[in-house]
Amino acid sequence: MALIDRIRARLTAAQQGGQSISLPPPATLVEIAAAESRIGFRLPDLMKQLYMQIANGGFGPMSGLFGVPSPGAAPDWDLVRAYELLSSDDYYNGGAWPDCLLPAIDCGHEVFLSVDCSDRQHRVIQLAVDDASLEEADFDDDDRQHRPFPEHPCSRMYRLVAPSLGEFLASWSDDEKSATKGA
Repeated sequence: MALIDRIRARLTAAQQGGQSISLPPPATLVEIAAAESRIGFRLPDLMKQLYMQIANGGFGPMSGLFGVPSPGAAPDWDLVRAYELLSSDDYYNGGAWPDCLLPAIDCGHEVFLSVDCSDRQHRVIQLAVDDASLEEADFDDDDRQHRPFPEHPCSRMYRLVAPSLGEFLASWSDDEKSATKGA
């Protein structure tokens, strides 16, 4: 079964199980193009398909994917607003936001799951702001191996969660706990 169909099936099963799910309407190509223009790079094709075929954000692990700005999207966060805030604030980026790193999901407590749009597979990376204040001795070799930006001044804030956006969402469609382990 294709990934988009698996996600639809998960959402349908949740609704049939009594879970209340209120999703915004799908995004349009014009809204997606406007978002890409504002952030300065292209969204992964998978994200565009999800936004146009399922909903403009609001589904997925934790609080769900941020949508693109649109009249029907969630009023508090969208991926453009999240990108502009996090990439411009030294508190979050340690002075050098990684190129094309797109915040996609707010996990709470200053933790975000982001999509690396500079990577062909669009790997998923956790940004945990509080980890920047920890000492190197607080991390083990496994933590160090999963740092996607080892040369970044605050490399401790970033951790590889999944090698691709597709694998991450497939894992969530099967079992949310496995997709968000460690987030």
